[in-house]
Amino acid sequence: MLDKIIELLKSNRLIFGTAARVSERYCWPVLWTRMLWLVCAIFAPFFALLSYIVVAVWLPSKERR
Repeated sequence: MLDKIIELLKSNRLIFGTAARVSERYCWPVLWTRMLWLVCAIFAPFFALLSYIVVAVWLPSKERR
């Protein structure tokens, strides 16, 4: 488990693609999902960064299935 988390932290998938995966999973438009992340980052940067990292680690991608 810890090895998978360390591998994910080293890969580029952690930073890029999280909003796209969230929008794909919940059938939301990608643009509006990214705008929601941006608004959260402007008004609550710590919460936005923390939630972004948690979602990136927690939400599985197609490559890891």
